[in-house]
Amino acid sequence: VVTNKIITATFNETMQPSSINETTYYVKKGSTLISGTVTFSGITAVFTPSSLLEANTVYTATVTRGATD
Repeated sequence: VVTNKIITATFNETMQPSSINETTYYVKKGSTLISGTVTFSGITAVFTPSSLLEANTVYTATVTRGATD
């Protein structure tokens, strides 16, 4: 199992780049927020965790309504 993954979200339209950040796009393990950085290019947001993800663990990525087009 590869644990050094990045997590991407691809939008179907052009987004406002300044609205894609750690507040509007984040990842949790259960109710625990995973620390990391968010970058945005074109129509793809990328979440890069600060540390390796755990094997055999469910993570949930969320994009909030604060991410605007």
